[in-house]
Amino acid sequence: MAVILGLTAAGCADDPGLQTASARPEVPAPPAAAVTTAVPPAAPAPASPNSPPLPGPLATAIRPAATSPDPAPPASNRQADYKPPFPDRKDLFVPPKRQGGVRLSDGETEDSVVLLGFVRVNEPLAVLSVNGEVASIAEGAAQYGIEVISIQPPSVVLQRGRQRWQASLEN
Repeated sequence: MAVILGLTAAGCADDPGLQTASARPEVPAPPAAAVTTAVPPAAPAPASPNSPPLPGPLATAIRPAATSPDPAPPASNRQADYKPPFPDRKDLFVPPKRQGGVRLSDGETEDSVVLLGFVRVNEPLAVLSVNGEVASIAEGAAQYGIEVISIQPPSVVLQRGRQRWQASLEN
């Protein structure tokens, strides 16, 4: 390749418009800068981690790593013993069943009646829990054998058969 360029340059030397590679002005190269890399002298490593610190700026970089004790062996993959808080319940998200009412002397059971609150939808209603069943009962109406005689919040007068009593939210 250099031979072809040399022959081409020699044959074209007669044409003043053509410049050859040798006719170009040469740009002087910048002087080479003296680049030296200084390597710090190696400092002796301390014999033990408890030895005094090394002198100089690299004292912290040369300090040996502290030896750590071996990590604890992994625990075995056995399942932890678990005791449920309520072993008698099968489903913890279902409230426990309430016991039936008190057994009377003639064999009948007394229903559990709890006043839960009051609602006003067109007329005042008493919200009762009768044996765990929630019902809203209007004044003068009966449901689950419980009749609401009067509603005067925060209390209500209830009747079952010939028995009357007053239930209140305050007690």
